[in-house]
Amino acid sequence: MRSLFWKIFLSFWLLITALVLVLVITVQNRKNERLDMFRAHLVALVGSSGDFAVAEYEHAGDAGLAGAMERIRARVRGEIWIVDEGGRPLQGGALPADFLPLLRMTEDVAEKERVVLLRVPFVHDDKPYVALARLPAMRPPRVPPGQELAIQIPLAILISSFICFVLAKYIARPVTSLRVAAQRIARGDLEARANPRFEGRDELGELTRDFNRMASRLEATLSAQQRMFADVSHELRSPLSRLTLALELAKQRSGPAAATALERIEIEVGRLNDLVQQVLRLAKLESGVISDQHEVVSLTEVLGGIAADAEIEANAKQIEVVLKNEVSALVEGDAAVLRSAIENVVRNAIEYSPPQGQIELVQRKCGARTVAIEVADRGPGVAAEELTKMFEPFYRSDAARTRRAGGVGLGLAIAERAVVAHHGSIRAANREQAGLKIEIRLPLFGLETSVDAGASTAR
Repeated sequence: MRSLFWKIFLSFWLLITALVLVLVITVQNRKNERLDMFRAHLVALVGSSGDFAVAEYEHAGDAGLAGAMERIRARVRGEIWIVDEGGRPLQGGALPADFLPLLRMTEDVAEKERVVLLRVPFVHDDKPYVALARLPAMRPPRVPPGQELAIQIPLAILISSFICFVLAKYIARPVTSLRVAAQRIARGDLEARANPRFEGRDELGELTRDFNRMASRLEATLSAQQRMFADVSHELRSPLSRLTLALELAKQRSGPAAATALERIEIEVGRLNDLVQQVLRLAKLESGVISDQHEVVSLTEVLGGIAADAEIEANAKQIEVVLKNEVSALVEGDAAVLRSAIENVVRNAIEYSPPQGQIELVQRKCGARTVAIEVADRGPGVAAEELTKMFEPFYRSDAARTRRAGGVGLGLAIAERAVVAHHGSIRAANREQAGLKIEIRLPLFGLETSVDAGASTAR
C-alpha cells in the first residue's frame, strides 16, 4: 500500500469504524439493560398483584377478589388472571381463549403486536399460583437486537467510509499536487508548479507555497545559467572567427619552423569552435526551441545515412558497423535534429569500441505506438551508478571511458535533449557480455512498406 491517500483513508476509517462499533454496541447493551430492568419491574408488579389478589380472596371471598382485581387492572392498565396449580381461574369460569397460550409460555415476558404478555408463577401460603397478564406496550415495538445491529453496523461503516474518503482526499490532494509538480520538474519542465489553491494557512499550504517559491527560484537560476552559456558561446564566435582568420594569415607568412606550432593552434581552435557550437546547440534544445518545420521522417533513410557516414570513422579502427532494420518506421519531427542525436550516439560508440570491434545499429518496433533504435558497442561499458549521469552536460565517467578519448561530454547530453524534444526517451545499459547499449524510443507515426529482415554492414 504505497498511496498516501489510501494510508490516510484506511487509518481514519479503521479508527472511526472501531469507535462507532464500540459506541453502537455500548448503546445497544445499555438499551438491553434498561429493557431487562423494565421486564423485571413488570414481573415483580404482576407477581405482587397476584399475591395481593389471592390474599384478598382468602380474606373476603369473591367480593374481596373482585375489588382487588378492579384495583389491579387500574394499576397495571391491562387484563390479568390468576390461576391455581390446576390451571383453574381464581375468578371462576373459563379462562379466555386468548389467555390459553400464556399457560404454555416458557418465559416470563413476551412481546407481540404492541402487547406485553406475562406469565408469572408465585407462591401464597405454600400454594403455587400463576398470574397471567396482557398489558399494552409502553413504547413502539422493539426491533430484535440482532436485526437492529445488522442495520446499525453497516450504516455506521458506510457513513464512516464517506467521511474518511472526504477527509483523506482533502489531506492527500495537496501532496498529490506537489508530487505531480515535482515529477514534471524532474523531467525538465521548469514551469511546473503545485496548484496555488492549496496554498492555505496550514502546514500543507505552507509546504505548497514554499515548493512553488523554490520552483520559481530554480527556474530563474537555471534560465539565467542557460542564457549565460548561450550568450558567452555566442560572444566567443566572433573572436574565434577572427582568430581562425589570423591563423591562416600567419601560416601564409611564417616559415617551416612555425608550421608545427601553428598546426597545433589550428587543432585547438577547431576544438574550441566545436565546443562553442555544441554549447549553443545544447542551449537551444534545453530552451525547447527546435525547428517549427516538422515533417514525417523515414528512420530507415536516416539510419542508412548515419551508417554510411560512420564508415569512414569506423574504418580507421577496423570497426564493423552492422545496420539491422527489423521495421521501416516513420516518425514526426525535425530530420536534422534527429539525425544529429542518433549520430552523436553512434560516434560515441565508435569512440569507445576496441579495434576490430563491432557496433550494432538496430531499428525495431517496441509496442503498438513506439519505435526503438538501439546502438550497441563492445567497449568497456560504464559503472551501473553512472548510467543515468551519462546524459548530463559535461559529465565524464572516471572509469574506463575517460578523457583520453577526447570530447567534452556534450554529445550524449545533446542527444538526450533532442530525443526528449521529440517526446521520446533515451537510456543506457551495460550488455551482458561486454559493451554498452543505448536505446532511443520515439513515438511511431507509421510504417513504410515492410523491409526485408536482414543487415547491412559498413567497414
